[in-house]
Amino acid sequence: MRSIALALPILWLAAHAHADEPDAGPPTIAAPTAPAPTPTAPTATPTPTPTVSAVDEDLPLRFRDMLRLEASRARASRYFNGTLSILGGGAVVGVGVYSLTIAEDSLTKDLSYLIIGSGGLSLLSAILGMFGQTPIERLYESYAPFAEDHKFSANQRLVEGEEALRVMAGSDASSRRIGGITNIVVGAVLGGFAIFFGVTSDFLARDRIVLGTLTGVSALVAIGSGVGQLWFQRGPAELALEHWESARGLKREAFTIAPMLTPVTQGAVGGVSLTF
Repeated sequence: MRSIALALPILWLAAHAHADEPDAGPPTIAAPTAPAPTPTAPTATPTPTPTVSAVDEDLPLRFRDMLRLEASRARASRYFNGTLSILGGGAVVGVGVYSLTIAEDSLTKDLSYLIIGSGGLSLLSAILGMFGQTPIERLYESYAPFAEDHKFSANQRLVEGEEALRVMAGSDASSRRIGGITNIVVGAVLGGFAIFFGVTSDFLARDRIVLGTLTGVSALVAIGSGVGQLWFQRGPAELALEHWESARGLKREAFTIAPMLTPVTQGAVGGVSLTF
């Protein structure tokens, strides 16, 4: 009985101590945390495959429009220069006819016939030139349908037109040089006639003044025209090519003068080289 009595107070104390402890409640479970994102290097955007853009497709049409403008300019210049050449040729023929009417010896008559013939050739050339198309006009008419032919790529259409224009520009340059040299030679010959008529002929003073002045003016015009053709003028195809290449950012050498020195036997020959 004593052991039971001792056990009861011990159980009471244990129960009382357990009742005095705070209630911890149900167990808590920590929520899982998401792992921090790992930084990745930026990926390069793939370069698209180059294709023919709308601007590139438009280049052949722009080239065609440029040819159309240059052909229109060449047509107006053809009419204007033809009119001036007809007037100049008519003036030369008039000088020849006038000198023939007052000629008293065979030499003067022969010179008069020569002047009339040269003026007649100038008239005929001017008339034919007025009604004949220039190369740039023919190029525009042949290229215009090809520029719109989409059976060929834009690059092929453009390259074909540019190559044709370069060939034509070279032909224009050659013709311009030949024409310039020819005009200078004709001007020198007319200058000789002017000296003959004005100084050494047996005509009356009034006739010498008229013939010498008219022939001298014709000589100056011919020489000036030749100099202009050689160094300052450009043919229609040359102008078209210069304008097109300038529009595309290509540089061209317009006119250069370079010194030149060539050794020869017992010395050297110096001069200048002209590029135009």
